[in-house]
Amino acid sequence: MPPLKLSMHVFAEAPAQRFVILDGQRLGEGASPAAGIVLEEIRREGLVISVNGQRLLLARP
Repeated sequence: MPPLKLSMHVFAEAPAQRFVILDGQRLGEGASPAAGIVLEEIRREGLVISVNGQRLLLARP
């Protein structure tokens, strides 16, 4: 997995209002910041990404 830099994490009750800034890109749920990586879910405590089908929880700093 390539290194990912999380610089902003915004959680809201409404999923459409959730976003992160990852490697300088503003991304919402379902976005793909790099090949083989999908931002599946933005949670209060961090984000769930899928890397080549394997789910990982990245805790927010």
